[in-house]
Amino acid sequence: VGGEYLWIDCANGNIPITGETGVSYAPISTVGNYAVIVTVGSCSDTSDCILVDQTGIEEFIEQGVMIYPNPANNVVNIEWSYDIDVVEITDSRGRLLKKVEILNQKKLLLDITEFAKGVYFIHLESEQGRVVYDIIKH
Repeated sequence: VGGEYLWIDCANGNIPITGETGVSYAPISTVGNYAVIVTVGSCSDTSDCILVDQTGIEEFIEQGVMIYPNPANNVVNIEWSYDIDVVEITDSRGRLLKKVEILNQKKLLLDITEFAKGVYFIHLESEQGRVVYDIIKH
């Protein structure tokens, strides 16, 4: 928290997405490749580009996911109403930090105590596809 965010379209020459300067970005398009530039003071860093492909998974997304609190200190609660196979968390450079295989669960307490302050991405994967949500550790 306290930084500035600028979401960019990686598939379109890394141009800024008009009006998208919030902590999170929900793409309007069903397929896209996006990144965020986070600036704190005079320091900036750009995340890796993340492919978002929602083709044919509208029902998957509509069934709901809750991720809270966000921003978080030590633990993030993740709840979902559809079948999830794997939960992964990556840093802003796309490095895999944690992977959890899910068996017949509808919620997960994700411990982020050891993570530094910053923006992280939670990937929820199922047979229908993958969706990505961002969280902030503060």
